[in-house]
Amino acid sequence: MAQNICKLDIILAIRTLQYDVIQRFGKPSIYFKKSLKTDLNISWVDLSEVSVKLHIGKIGSADQDISSESRRILQREGVLAADWESASIAKVCELNNIKCLILRGVTDIPPVRNDLNVDIQEIDYKRNTKIVIKKLLSIVEQIPFL
Repeated sequence: MAQNICKLDIILAIRTLQYDVIQRFGKPSIYFKKSLKTDLNISWVDLSEVSVKLHIGKIGSADQDISSESRRILQREGVLAADWESASIAKVCELNNIKCLILRGVTDIPPVRNDLNVDIQEIDYKRNTKIVIKKLLSIVEQIPFL
C-alpha cells in the first residue's frame, strides 16, 4: 500500500481504519468514519528483542479488494497496508477493554495496472504466505508478553 512497503514486510499496527463502510442510516459521512478509527496502545509490549524489522503505522480494513481509487486515498492517509479484518478486531478489543497487538505480513501487493492476463497477486500470495507466517511466528516468539 504505502510506497515504502514491500512484499514480505511486517507491519505493527498502531491505528486501524475501516475505509469502505456502506452507511445505510442517517446522513452519509466522510470516507473514513471517525468512530471506526482505533488507536492501539502497544506500550505493554516489549519489542526490544525483536530482530525482524517492523514497519509501525496504520492499517486500513475493508470487506472487499482495493480499487485504484481506494489505494490512492489510503496512500494519502499514510496507510501502510490493507486487509479485511484488523479494524474490526481492534474495535472489538477497544470496546471490551482488551489488549490488542496486530502484526500483519505483506504477502502480495495489488498492481496499479496489470496488462497481463495473469493474476500476479494470487501467485505472490501463494508463494509468500509460508514465508510471512514463519516471520510472524518468529516475532511472536521474541516478544516477552506480560
